[in-house]
Amino acid sequence: MIEIFGKIRDSLWNFASARGLSPQKIDDDFNLNYSRDNDQRFASDVVSLSELMRVYDEAMVEGDLLTARCALVEAQIFAHNLSNFFWDIKEDLAKVASEKIEGRADDRWEWPPLPQRYSYPGRYQFRDGKRVVEIFGSKEVWNESRQQWESI
Repeated sequence: MIEIFGKIRDSLWNFASARGLSPQKIDDDFNLNYSRDNDQRFASDVVSLSELMRVYDEAMVEGDLLTARCALVEAQIFAHNLSNFFWDIKEDLAKVASEKIEGRADDRWEWPPLPQRYSYPGRYQFRDGKRVVEIFGSKEVWNESRQQWESI
């Protein structure tokens, strides 16, 4: 199961508590509801979208255009849910990274100014060569030469 969204929640809650904000304040002021299991919400919407696209493909093979069209219309709902889900996360991350909340400067943020160019220090090595991600219970490794994910 993907667990990135719980990690985002924990990071935002830790940020908030270090600055005297409660998790409730984040839930009130931010777009995404971090009290929910967003990993499960994401997985559910992805599975529903995938299942509807499977139904569409099978209906097209059978020439059942009504079922195919209905599956596409319903699939749009889950695609829209996913789009909104990522938009909310992007907006919340931008809010935390900004120097203001709700349009007002907030001294609790205490961010240093951003330079024109920035290079991450070597101690924060990004795992470009061999990134391992767990997706829906299976481990995947990015194969850079083939430009694809492979099961391990």
